[in-house]
Amino acid sequence: MELSKATVKKLYWPTVNLLPLFHLSHSEEGVLYFIAHRTLGWGKLEEIIPAKHFREGVCSSVVQVAPVSCDRSTIFRARQSLSEKGLIYFEERGLPGKTSQWYRLNILGMWEVWMWWLKTNGEKATVKTRQRLREVAGIIKEFHKMKKWQVQSLADKEEYMNLEEEVANARKNSEYAKQRRKEKLATKPVTASVIPALMRDFVEEPGIVYSEGAVSKAEEKKIHGSMKNWLTYCERDGVDPREQLRKVCENWIHFSVGQLVREDGTTIVLPDRIVSFNNYFKYRREIDRWLVQDALDEDNKVIDLDEKRQERDEGGIGI
Repeated sequence: MELSKATVKKLYWPTVNLLPLFHLSHSEEGVLYFIAHRTLGWGKLEEIIPAKHFREGVCSSVVQVAPVSCDRSTIFRARQSLSEKGLIYFEERGLPGKTSQWYRLNILGMWEVWMWWLKTNGEKATVKTRQRLREVAGIIKEFHKMKKWQVQSLADKEEYMNLEEEVANARKNSEYAKQRRKEKLATKPVTASVIPALMRDFVEEPGIVYSEGAVSKAEEKKIHGSMKNWLTYCERDGVDPREQLRKVCENWIHFSVGQLVREDGTTIVLPDRIVSFNNYFKYRREIDRWLVQDALDEDNKVIDLDEKRQERDEGGIGI
């Protein structure tokens, strides 16, 4: 019995959407998100993940995965904590001296907590969602049985079951801290060092990720230089750099579905869900022209972003 990559990929967004239920720390959430991307996001239930990938990210011609923004010791502590909480499994396999670290998520346990949360909060999943969850859960259970993988229940984890007030307070404090950070960022002059923070802030609303990918020190220096040059161009042309970056991030969905066109008529398709300044700077003429001229559809109406996202994500499983 084998699960197709397409089936496994459909588990990615439903599982990632459960992360807020587990009131994880910043480092834990970053590590869990990274593992989810490298496994479910790539159509696999388990995967080898070298330690350096957590710190450097993964960049290939097909996909990019942003690194976890923590140092090595923090990443290892977060990994151990996630394992103790029963959210992930990791083990070393191979010959002595040539072992590899294999990772997988406790998908069934996480979904179990989600169903509990719906029940205790008086909410109900749709019939379609419950049916799809049962179908997928049955397939995964059979696959676990075949692989002789452990299936750990999270129902007895009191930290998930009896801390509603603490979770609510933690989220409230987190939102307050985030708002203070945004207010502070809004008063800072836009410099090359501030641009990454601004772009991370602007991508929250469209629900995508800012990352320059796994780059070398020399490439980092080159990108920093590009940011300085771009700010010079903005000052020369009378463009507000903060507002321009906000527009770029909010409209990135258009640039990942083939709406950018070069002067010779060829189409540019940028990476989906991952915004990078490097790509913006490389195609800034086409992007800036689109922002000014092409933000309308064939009927001269403003393009509906939600409709475009739905078209792009059609076929995925939702909860």
